[in-house]
Amino acid sequence: MDKALQDAQIKLSGAVSDLFGLSARAMMDAMVAGERNPRALAGLAQGSLVKKKAVLAEALTGQFEDHHARLLGVLLATVDHLTAQIHELDRLIARTLEEITRPHDGTGTSARAVRAAW
Repeated sequence: MDKALQDAQIKLSGAVSDLFGLSARAMMDAMVAGERNPRALAGLAQGSLVKKKAVLAEALTGQFEDHHARLLGVLLATVDHLTAQIHELDRLIARTLEEITRPHDGTGTSARAVRAAW
């Protein structure tokens, strides 16, 4: 993600502590959607980044073109997809742990429930 931004002379990672935080994500989503004005993008800052709008505007000044937007869009979609998969696996693991820690009733119900969860 950072390399794609750096290719467009966008130095967002130097201005934010988390490239995947709410503010940076909102800025990247806006760039993918077509926003190119660094001040408008910096205006999407939230929380403690609000005080850094000037630094953000400078970091967001570059040569971000449509091909950068397409690439960034693909990368963000990939991150979203993988994040959703991780959440689903977390859910399945929690459900499985819940099933295997329940008291057994002697019928093997717990073991069948564990197999069904997967």
